[in-house]
Amino acid sequence: MAGPSYDPAARPEEWERFVTFTQNQIKELAARYGKLDIMWFDAGWVCPQSGQDIRLGEVIDEIRNWQPGMLCADRTVGGPYENYITPEQCVPDQPLGVPWESCITLGTSFSFAYEDTYKKPREVILLLIDIVAKGGNLAINVGPQPDGRLPAGAVESLKGMGRWLKLYGDAIYGTRVCAPYKKGNIAFTQKDGKVYALELFPEEGSPVPEEVFLPWEGEVKKVSLLDCGKEVPFTAGKGGILVKMLPFEEETAPIARVYVLHR
Repeated sequence: MAGPSYDPAARPEEWERFVTFTQNQIKELAARYGKLDIMWFDAGWVCPQSGQDIRLGEVIDEIRNWQPGMLCADRTVGGPYENYITPEQCVPDQPLGVPWESCITLGTSFSFAYEDTYKKPREVILLLIDIVAKGGNLAINVGPQPDGRLPAGAVESLKGMGRWLKLYGDAIYGTRVCAPYKKGNIAFTQKDGKVYALELFPEEGSPVPEEVFLPWEGEVKKVSLLDCGKEVPFTAGKGGILVKMLPFEEETAPIARVYVLHR
């Protein structure tokens, strides 16, 4: 989307026609397609500060009369209608303390490209864990082919994510941040009185140790593995706990081992 080819202040009547047209389109989307959770506005330069005021608050306040609780992402503008922030193609180094989500492409761009390279399930899942451990959400982008289908490489990656989340989703869905968030290759989340420690392996050939130090200093009554529920031995020490695992006999390192710390 490009900005206007004229100065809105110099041609207020023409700009007002555009504002009316835009607001009507927004209202149509909000009124005709069922319940909406979010309205996402991607043109951060369309704002009063840039002389392109479409009076977004005016229309959002009206829409919320029939879409109560709807979030609004007025990207990069700030103010009451940027209800959460949206880092693009990056992940913050630390938790932000406000609602946020990283917008990241599964391929190399937001649009479809022939013979594009797609992130493998391992890469996307480790990205997801990094984001969730810092209190964010992941908005993953897939550009469809010209015929509307999703590219085979993207589908393969998404199915791989689905298989992993089917086993380990409890450590991701509905969780909250848990200090120390992430240290080295150990990430933390928590939910329903349990702490999840996710031991990450960035490469298929990463070493898989028999002893794992989990830098979480709260009280722990027992430790189990999320995928199978098996209890594993541990000893508490300074700065965390040491978990003892059986020798790893597979050829390929797992994407992550997920430990449940029962308090």
